[in-house]
Amino acid sequence: MRPALEAVEEVACDGAGIARTIASGFRFRRGPYPDQRRAEQGTEAMVQKGMFASIEHGRPRAQPEMHNVLSYDLNVRLDLYYHLSAPRVHASLLAGLAEAADDMHRLRMALGYPGNLENTSGGEATGLSGAALQFETWSMTDPDTEARLIRATMTLIGRINMTA
Repeated sequence: MRPALEAVEEVACDGAGIARTIASGFRFRRGPYPDQRRAEQGTEAMVQKGMFASIEHGRPRAQPEMHNVLSYDLNVRLDLYYHLSAPRVHASLLAGLAEAADDMHRLRMALGYPGNLENTSGGEATGLSGAALQFETWSMTDPDTEARLIRATMTLIGRINMTA
C-alpha cells in the first residue's frame, strides 16, 4: 500500500499527475505527523500548510483466497494542517477556514482524476483501481487559537489490487 500513499503525497505536495494537478501555490508539504503536539503542528504550518496521508480503514473484497491478486476497499485519510495567522481575529479565522475548504475541492479534483494515481514518480504501480480515489467526506476541527492551528480531515475511498 506504500506506493498508493506515496502517489497521493506526490499529487498533493509535488504537483504530480496527468491532469487536474495542484498548482505550485496551493501545494502542501509532507507532515506534520498526527502524534506531534498541536503547538508544533501550528508552528510547522506557519512555514507551509501540511498534509499527512494514511490508510484509515481497509476491507477485503469478497473473492476466493487462492487468487494471486487480492482486492481491498480502502478509506484514505488526509489530515491537513493550516497556520492561523491572527488567532482571535474574525477575518483571519474565516480566511483560514475558506482556504481549507478550497483545498478540499482542489484535492478532490486532483486525487479523483483517473490516471493521476497510477504510478509513483519512480514508476512504481499503485494498484489503485482507476488510478484514482473517490471523495467521501471532509470536516474541520475547532481552531486551536493557542497552537494557532486549523486542522481539517478529508476521507477518500478507493479499491486496490495487491499481488500475493
